Amino acid sequence: MFISDFDYNIGYTIKTNNTTQQQYVYVFMANLKPDEFGLIVPQKK
Repeated sequence: MFISDFDYNIGYTIKTNNTTQQQYVYVFMANLKPDEFGLIVPQKK
């Protein structure tokens, strides 16, 4: 599933813990536009 609110993109899925059988949200992608907050993202080498 993807959320695209406020021009931020979040990819997530709901998973179940095998031991406790509790569900949780697993975020696999987050594009929060760090440059808008004055943050610098290091370049991949």
